[in-house]
Amino acid sequence: MINLSINKMVFFMVQGDWQQESLKTLKLINAASTALRLYPGDSAQVTNSFENAYRGTKQFIRNNELLRFSLLSGNYMLNGEPVDNPTREWLQLLTFSDQLRKLELNELIFSQGFDRLRFKKILSVFSATPEQVQTAGGGRAFIEQLGLTDIFPEHY
Repeated sequence: MINLSINKMVFFMVQGDWQQESLKTLKLINAASTALRLYPGDSAQVTNSFENAYRGTKQFIRNNELLRFSLLSGNYMLNGEPVDNPTREWLQLLTFSDQLRKLELNELIFSQGFDRLRFKKILSVFSATPEQVQTAGGGRAFIEQLGLTDIFPEHY
Protein backbone atom coordinates (compact mmCIF):
# COMPACT_ATOMS: atom_id res chain seq x y z
CA MET A 1 0.00 0.00 0.00
CA ILE A 2 2.77 2.44 0.89
CA ASN A 3 4.67 1.48 -2.27
CA LEU A 4 1.60 2.23 -4.40
CA SER A 5 1.20 5.63 -2.75
CA ILE A 6 4.85 6.46 -3.33
CA ASN A 7 4.51 5.47 -6.99
CA LYS A 8 1.44 7.70 -7.35
CA MET A 9 3.30 10.58 -5.70
CA VAL A 10 6.26 10.17 -8.02
CA PHE A 11 3.92 10.05 -11.06
CA PHE A 12 2.17 13.26 -10.04
CA MET A 13 5.48 14.99 -9.30
CA VAL A 14 6.83 14.02 -12.73
CA GLN A 15 3.51 15.06 -14.31
CA GLY A 16 3.70 18.42 -12.52
CA ASP A 17 7.32 18.94 -13.56
CA TRP A 18 6.45 18.14 -17.17
CA GLN A 19 3.52 20.57 -17.07
CA GLN A 20 5.76 23.28 -15.65
CA GLU A 21 8.34 22.66 -18.37
CA SER A 22 5.56 22.80 -20.98
CA LEU A 23 4.23 26.00 -19.44
CA LYS A 24 7.70 27.57 -19.53
CA THR A 25 7.92 26.80 -23.26
CA LEU A 26 4.43 28.17 -23.91
CA LYS A 27 5.39 31.36 -22.04
CA LEU A 28 8.36 31.80 -24.40
CA ILE A 29 6.05 31.36 -27.39
CA ASN A 30 3.62 33.84 -25.89
CA ALA A 31 6.38 36.42 -25.29
CA ALA A 32 7.58 36.13 -28.89
CA SER A 33 4.10 36.50 -30.35
CA THR A 34 3.44 39.49 -28.10
CA ALA A 35 6.69 41.12 -29.21
CA LEU A 36 5.63 40.60 -32.84
CA ARG A 37 2.42 42.52 -32.14
CA LEU A 38 4.06 45.36 -30.24
CA TYR A 39 7.37 46.05 -31.98
CA PRO A 40 8.69 46.38 -35.53
CA GLY A 41 9.76 43.04 -37.00
CA ASP A 42 13.44 43.97 -37.11
CA SER A 43 13.62 45.28 -33.53
CA ALA A 44 15.86 43.74 -30.87
CA GLN A 45 12.81 42.84 -28.77
CA VAL A 46 11.35 40.73 -31.58
CA THR A 47 14.67 39.15 -32.53
CA ASN A 48 15.56 38.22 -28.95
CA SER A 49 12.14 36.90 -27.97
CA PHE A 50 11.87 34.95 -31.23
CA GLU A 51 15.28 33.30 -30.67
CA ASN A 52 14.44 32.48 -27.05
CA ALA A 53 11.12 30.92 -28.06
CA TYR A 54 12.60 29.02 -30.99
CA ARG A 55 15.48 27.59 -28.97
CA GLY A 56 13.28 26.83 -25.97
CA THR A 57 10.71 25.03 -28.10
CA LYS A 58 13.38 23.06 -29.97
CA GLN A 59 14.97 22.04 -26.65
CA PHE A 60 11.61 20.96 -25.23
CA ILE A 61 10.92 18.85 -28.33
CA ARG A 62 14.39 17.26 -28.14
CA ASN A 63 13.69 16.29 -24.52
CA ASN A 64 10.02 15.32 -24.84
CA GLU A 65 9.32 14.66 -28.55
CA LEU A 66 5.98 16.48 -28.45
CA LEU A 67 4.34 19.60 -27.05
CA ARG A 68 0.58 19.38 -27.33
CA PHE A 69 -1.65 22.14 -26.00
CA SER A 70 -5.41 21.64 -26.20
CA LEU A 71 -8.32 23.84 -25.34
CA LEU A 72 -11.38 21.61 -25.18
CA SER A 73 -14.71 22.79 -23.79
CA GLY A 74 -12.93 25.56 -21.91
CA ASN A 75 -10.48 23.12 -20.28
CA TYR A 76 -6.73 23.37 -20.79
CA MET A 77 -4.82 20.17 -21.48
CA LEU A 78 -1.16 19.39 -22.04
CA ASN A 79 -0.35 16.19 -23.90
CA GLY A 80 -3.93 15.03 -23.46
CA GLU A 81 -3.91 15.43 -19.68
CA PRO A 82 -5.80 18.09 -17.72
CA VAL A 83 -3.50 20.71 -16.22
CA ASP A 84 -3.12 21.36 -12.52
CA ASN A 85 -4.62 24.51 -11.01
CA PRO A 86 -1.44 26.66 -10.97
CA THR A 87 -0.74 25.79 -14.61
CA ARG A 88 -4.35 26.54 -15.59
CA GLU A 89 -4.15 29.94 -13.90
CA TRP A 90 -1.01 30.78 -15.89
CA LEU A 91 -2.46 29.54 -19.17
CA GLN A 92 -5.49 31.79 -18.69
CA LEU A 93 -3.15 34.79 -18.60
CA LEU A 94 -1.32 33.98 -21.82
CA THR A 95 -2.60 35.81 -24.88
CA PHE A 96 -1.82 32.96 -27.27
CA SER A 97 -4.55 30.81 -25.70
CA ASP A 98 -7.03 33.69 -26.12
CA GLN A 99 -6.00 33.98 -29.78
CA LEU A 100 -6.57 30.25 -30.29
CA ARG A 101 -10.04 30.62 -28.84
CA LYS A 102 -10.82 33.59 -31.11
CA LEU A 103 -9.65 31.62 -34.16
CA GLU A 104 -11.71 28.63 -33.01
CA LEU A 105 -8.62 26.42 -32.91
CA ASN A 106 -8.47 23.71 -30.27
CA GLU A 107 -5.05 22.15 -30.75
CA LEU A 108 -1.45 23.31 -30.96
CA ILE A 109 1.06 20.54 -31.59
CA PHE A 110 4.80 20.93 -31.87
CA SER A 111 6.95 17.99 -32.85
CA GLN A 112 10.19 17.50 -34.79
CA GLY A 113 10.70 19.14 -38.15
CA PHE A 114 10.18 22.87 -37.93
CA ASP A 115 12.78 25.48 -38.79
CA ARG A 116 12.98 29.21 -38.04
CA LEU A 117 10.86 30.16 -41.07
CA ARG A 118 8.07 27.75 -40.12
CA PHE A 119 8.29 28.83 -36.48
CA LYS A 120 7.84 32.44 -37.57
CA LYS A 121 4.69 31.42 -39.49
CA ILE A 122 3.39 29.71 -36.36
CA LEU A 123 3.99 32.85 -34.30
CA SER A 124 2.22 34.92 -36.96
CA VAL A 125 -0.97 33.03 -36.08
CA PHE A 126 -0.80 34.45 -32.55
CA SER A 127 -0.07 37.97 -33.73
CA ALA A 128 -2.60 38.03 -36.59
CA THR A 129 -5.16 40.82 -36.62
CA PRO A 130 -8.87 40.08 -36.89
CA GLU A 131 -8.77 41.69 -40.34
CA GLN A 132 -6.06 39.29 -41.55
CA VAL A 133 -8.04 36.32 -40.31
CA GLN A 134 -11.30 37.62 -41.80
CA THR A 135 -9.63 38.29 -45.18
CA ALA A 136 -8.42 34.68 -45.22
CA GLY A 137 -11.95 33.43 -44.56
CA GLY A 138 -11.69 32.58 -40.84
CA GLY A 139 -9.31 30.83 -38.48
CA ARG A 140 -9.22 27.45 -40.19
CA ALA A 141 -8.78 29.02 -43.65
CA PHE A 142 -6.01 31.24 -42.26
CA ILE A 143 -4.19 28.17 -40.92
CA GLU A 144 -4.61 26.37 -44.26
CA GLN A 145 -3.22 29.37 -46.18
CA LEU A 146 -0.13 29.32 -43.97
CA GLY A 147 0.29 25.56 -44.46
CA LEU A 148 0.07 24.89 -40.73
CA THR A 149 -2.73 22.32 -40.50
CA ASP A 150 -0.31 19.82 -38.92
CA ILE A 151 0.50 22.32 -36.14
CA PHE A 152 -3.14 23.34 -35.63
CA PRO A 153 -5.12 20.21 -36.56
CA GLU A 154 -8.90 20.12 -36.39
CA HIS A 155 -8.76 16.80 -34.56
CA TYR A 156 -5.82 15.04 -33.01
